[in-house]
Amino acid sequence: MGAVLWLSRGFLISNRVYDFLMIVVWLVAVGCFIISRKSQYGKYLKFATVGGLSTFLVLFVYWNVKAESIKPTTLTTQLRGYSTSRIVEVCFRYNETPFRRSYNLNQYPNVKLLPEQYDVRLTIKPISANVAKLESITLIPKNRK
Repeated sequence: MGAVLWLSRGFLISNRVYDFLMIVVWLVAVGCFIISRKSQYGKYLKFATVGGLSTFLVLFVYWNVKAESIKPTTLTTQLRGYSTSRIVEVCFRYNETPFRRSYNLNQYPNVKLLPEQYDVRLTIKPISANVAKLESITLIPKNRK
């Protein structure tokens, strides 16, 4: 499951079906530990979990291979916010879907003013209408008028 989650962080998937499927796979995985190992249902849950995670793993590997042949594009989007709790992240939107990705904010002296002073530059490789491989994230100063 860790490999699937690690691979998924490199993609921007603006489809709510992905979120729903990840929740279902997570619930099935948790269900495997709650239901007794001797139960017949536990065996089915384990099979469903392994099958679901394997499908996600194959899908992300396929997208990685497909992204190698796509020329990267750069776009700029508004910085929607940030998080400095356990994992330092920046918040932005891609295809009207909100995303949070880790980013080092140590070089910015006044983090509270980040959304007012910076935009997010994304380097992506669009794979389909709802899927893009995220190559890099950079904060750039907003154009002053």
